[in-house]
Amino acid sequence: MSPKRVDNAGPFPDADRVVVSHAPRLNDAAQVAYGLRIRGIPATARPNPIRAWLLRPNRRFSILVPRSLAEDALHALPRIWDAVLGDRATDERGRCAFCRYDVSRVPKGGPCPECGRELDSLAARLAARDGRRDVESPIAPHAELDGEGGEQGPGIRDR
Repeated sequence: MSPKRVDNAGPFPDADRVVVSHAPRLNDAAQVAYGLRIRGIPATARPNPIRAWLLRPNRRFSILVPRSLAEDALHALPRIWDAVLGDRATDERGRCAFCRYDVSRVPKGGPCPECGRELDSLAARLAARDGRRDVESPIAPHAELDGEGGEQGPGIRDR
C-alpha cells in the first residue's frame, strides 16, 4: 500500500511526489505542510483542479511530499492535524460545539452526554471549526491508498 502518485505535481521538477493529505482550506493545507517541514519533510500545499473538488469540497488542496518520505509524513499527520484543529470540538468555555452542553468535566475520548457526538473525532472538530452542526460526512485528510485499506493510511486513525 502506497500513497497515490501525482503525475502533475505542479511547480516541482520531479514527478516523484505523492499526496499524503487533503484540506478544505488553504490555511489548513499551509499549516499541515509547515508542520511536515519543521519535522524535516519537504512538503508543499497545492490547489487541486476545480473538477476534483466540486464533488468533494473537503479536498480543495493537497499536501505533497517526496515518495521516499511518505511513510514518515503519514506517521506525523495525526499529530499535525491535532495541532491545527485542536483536540476537541468544544468552545472556549468547554461546552459542546453542537448542543452547548458543558463537557468540561467529561473525560476526553467520550461522547457528549447530551447529543452523543464524538467530540474528539476529526469530523466533529472540522464541523465545529467551520460552524456546522452536521458531522455526517467526515473528511479523511490522510493519504489515498491504491488497493487495500481504502482512504485510511496504515496505522492512522480518523481522530
